[in-house]
Amino acid sequence: MKQFFPHLIARILLFLRQHRYVKEVVLTEDLITKFNKSKSRISQALSFLTSKGYIERNYVPNLNNHGSRHKITLTSRGLEISEAILSEGLDPVEKKVMEALKIRSI
Repeated sequence: MKQFFPHLIARILLFLRQHRYVKEVVLTEDLITKFNKSKSRISQALSFLTSKGYIERNYVPNLNNHGSRHKITLTSRGLEISEAILSEGLDPVEKKVMEALKIRSI
């Protein structure tokens, strides 16, 4: 069974929001290093965010770093969610996670 990590998801969205304005490329490996979480936990969080349309992951074929081959960008929908997190706390993401869990349990 997949686990969802609402606080990690929120932190990833806020991190991507911050990097969106400085035009830095964010790779999967950057998130693993930044949040000091396992690759599988980060991957599950990114899969959730991708399935909801909050981020896009693009394969980068010529990376020297073998641990990360995806560039991650925040979509406009993800930006809205990250702005809501900043103004209201973690509730928007927690609600989305709970909705996803309810849908999968049906």
